[in-house]
Amino acid sequence: MLRVAVLALVALASTPFSCRPQHETAAPQASGHYRVTSPGPYDDYPGGPAIGQPSPDGKWSVAYHDYTVVLTDRATHRVRRYSTVQHGVTTCCTEISWLPPHLLIFDDNYRVLVWDPATRHVKKISDASNFVISPDGRWAATFSDAPHDPDIIAIVRTSGGTCLLVPRHRNDDDTPVAFTDNGVLLVSRSKFDGWEHTGATGRLLRFPLRTLKTTRCH
Repeated sequence: MLRVAVLALVALASTPFSCRPQHETAAPQASGHYRVTSPGPYDDYPGGPAIGQPSPDGKWSVAYHDYTVVLTDRATHRVRRYSTVQHGVTTCCTEISWLPPHLLIFDDNYRVLVWDPATRHVKKISDASNFVISPDGRWAATFSDAPHDPDIIAIVRTSGGTCLLVPRHRNDDDTPVAFTDNGVLLVSRSKFDGWEHTGATGRLLRFPLRTLKTTRCH
């Protein structure tokens, strides 16, 4: 029920942000700058909005098959692969999205990772299973969709090193809905009853990032 409420809030939010991938061939633009196509708060399915879309700088393309992310340099055709298939265990990868200029962000088994294909460096920015991204790609609001615990948001800088704290009470059940273009995180908040999420009573709250306190990153 929480998922239905959150998706409704996305549609009603007064922002041009879209949580769903757009079917365009060119990189989407907003105010003259690249606009990140974010996964929705519960788009925890293999693949993601970056699949079939060029990187923001147009240099890379990405595909996903057999639990493996495959990045291809469009000029040289060199290939980079990421996979965590070990001993028959498959965890990779969901919510695969582009960040400028050609970084890939995705979730792999409760780890939000950022991958730079040019350097082959993979960096963990959060221990979470779901996230939404700000339109400029600078922030990710991450959370874990736990069945018997309240959802808690961690806002992390996608470049690493900075985390912001969303003020909450112990039983607040928070789900990030979307970022607005002017630096506000929209949050669906309900009360966790100790057993299940109660999305029907959710309220849409606004948290300007500039007002939030910095906290220790986990």
